[in-house]
Amino acid sequence: MFHSLPEKPNLEFLRKQAKDLLKAQRAGDPKVCSVFRYLQRFSQTGDQEILSADVTLHESRFAL
Repeated sequence: MFHSLPEKPNLEFLRKQAKDLLKAQRAGDPKVCSVFRYLQRFSQTGDQEILSADVTLHESRFAL
């Protein structure tokens, strides 16, 4: 869902994708959990903990 990048993604595309990822996390979409597990903070946590966490836009960008 969030890892389908075009051949040459521009910075604006990546910024929008990070915002969409954060919105989905805040809405409780479990599909985003696999992306946030790339962050060390969430590498060993369950879906509910990820979905209820206070995640920043910076973390969302870094996870992508």
